[in-house]
Amino acid sequence: MNTRPEETTNGSARARSIKAASSSHLAGPACILRVDQVMARTALSRTTLWRLERRGAFPARRQLSPGAVGWIEAEVEAWILGRLTRDAVGARVPDNLRGLG
Repeated sequence: MNTRPEETTNGSARARSIKAASSSHLAGPACILRVDQVMARTALSRTTLWRLERRGAFPARRQLSPGAVGWIEAEVEAWILGRLTRDAVGARVPDNLRGLG
């Protein structure tokens, strides 16, 4: 039985990124960001991007040619929004500041 990656039930990051890329294609043309653009949008260094990607905590780069890689814009934007949402939900008032104000 051949299954497409977005149909897998394991919820892998690769399957989610393919699904995100395909759904973003319906909204408009997919854009590919080069490393300098990704660094500017995320405010992360090249090394930090590489480390996060290796841990599976950042969208995977795509090989464009033998000497060029890029990231799907929609995946990078989703990662940024996820970080903003997670930080807002996970914000915690320190115990020593509770009840002040």
